[in-house]
Amino acid sequence: VSQSRYEERAALSTLSGLIMLHNVPDEIINKWTRAAGVESIADLGEERQRACIEWINKEYNYSLSPEAA
Repeated sequence: VSQSRYEERAALSTLSGLIMLHNVPDEIINKWTRAAGVESIADLGEERQRACIEWINKEYNYSLSPEAA
């Protein structure tokens, strides 16, 4: 498994977990997939998945860094 393949799976796993944790509405997920011209978040690609992760973190004021709390 190549490094990029591993990173892409890690991004998808993180994104999926955040979507479930914060109960991100289907309308938002559909907006992301429509904008990218894909069927599911798995098809977004790592860069777009990471952008979605950042959006969720900002939208839900979630951060792993203690100084942001």
